[in-house]
Amino acid sequence: MRIAPAREAALAFLHRDRWLRGDWDELVAAALTRPSLADPRDRRLFSQLVAGAVRLRGRLDARLARLTERDDLDDAVRTALRLALYQLEEMDRLPAHAVVGESVEWVKRRRGPRLAGWVNARLRRFLAEGLPGADPDPAADPAAYARDVLSFPGWLARRWIGELGAERALAVMAALDERRGTCFRWRAGRPGLAAFLAGLADAGAVVERPEGLPLAFRVRGAWPPALREALARGDLSVQDETAQRVGRLWAGPALAAAGDGTAEEAGAVVADEAGAADAVPAAAPRGGEPAGLWADLCAAPGGKCCQLAELAAGRARVDILALDVSANRLEKVVANRERLGLNRLRVEAADLAARPAEPAVAVLLDAPCTALGVLADNPDARWRRAPEQIPALAARQRALLDAAAAWVAPGGRLIYSVCTLTPEETTARRRDFLDRHPAFRPDPVGPGEAPARLVTADGELMVWPERGGGQGGYAARFVREES
Repeated sequence: MRIAPAREAALAFLHRDRWLRGDWDELVAAALTRPSLADPRDRRLFSQLVAGAVRLRGRLDARLARLTERDDLDDAVRTALRLALYQLEEMDRLPAHAVVGESVEWVKRRRGPRLAGWVNARLRRFLAEGLPGADPDPAADPAAYARDVLSFPGWLARRWIGELGAERALAVMAALDERRGTCFRWRAGRPGLAAFLAGLADAGAVVERPEGLPLAFRVRGAWPPALREALARGDLSVQDETAQRVGRLWAGPALAAAGDGTAEEAGAVVADEAGAADAVPAAAPRGGEPAGLWADLCAAPGGKCCQLAELAAGRARVDILALDVSANRLEKVVANRERLGLNRLRVEAADLAARPAEPAVAVLLDAPCTALGVLADNPDARWRRAPEQIPALAARQRALLDAAAAWVAPGGRLIYSVCTLTPEETTARRRDFLDRHPAFRPDPVGPGEAPARLVTADGELMVWPERGGGQGGYAARFVREES
């Protein structure tokens, strides 16, 4: 029996959890070069299969335990059953007979007819009778529900339940399981956004407008051809709304507002994630932005520095530096700089801890972190994290903040951001920085810079994914005293 190219490639990719032994994006990119995946439809299906099966691995294993009543499954059998259950439960457009037949065939080729027959019997039983037993009750055992239904590692589920309470913690984890589509950033100052969005809607795309971001829109489902064409032209970029909010905090109210030239034509009223219409207040400029160097010190992959370069277009006295320790990761920054024609964006590979500082009017430190706020777009991340990584990363963030502070000229500002949700990497870093750097004071997020529900009492940007506003993330802004 022939196995469909996408399924065969997915089974090979998932077998023995090989994806845990390297960078996810690099491994997926390498797999997509297989000659058997030359058809774009096969590449899309492969990507969907591996991402879904890895993201829901905890749920799939809990279901396998109920279906097989065994916890010592052969590696090939477990791989085949995991992927088969994912397809049968989550992808109703795939024919069940093909899923079962090809899964059995794959086991037969690797482990022989006896185990193949056993797999066939279990999958046929699932199709006929469903799963035996029941899912854990979220009220009675929220940690088990998080593990067996929401597919979260036990340590993280227990941590969030302890910090947030069971009901809210489960809501956070459910939001981090949801794929809400792709968010884009329209190029600042470029006309045509309203007409472009109308064309996407006419093509059948589901388009949503995030609250408070005049240049952002989100598309669910398959991309119409017009989206790829606009990306190639440099009309837009892929960037999550939380990242866009951080970029605007770095730019400051005056520069961000100046770049919203297309906001009026796109409409001053947008629908938020709950469907309510809210007027988006313009950010109140606090005077002209100072000229000089703007430095993004952990820049790759470059969404925020490119966003700032667009907002600052036409300002001859603004110089933008994208610095990162990884030359390989900076290749994407360079590619986007060329695609967008941002000729004044300077890119440099260097270690922030070793490179001499330059006086900058605005510094962004988007620091390495546990990335627990962006699990929806990183299917492998929840399985790569461990609790001991949190204090280790917090210590690294502390050192990077100290290095970044040396770049900030008197009167300049520093933005610290992370795409995670732990107190050790967010609010604790803010308090610690202010305690140890008396030359800096807080610069709270102001009215109009972000929806009020995303701003803490201390003026920090804190985006929890279940509250809308993008993926999870945090940012705090500081100002260096003039003397």
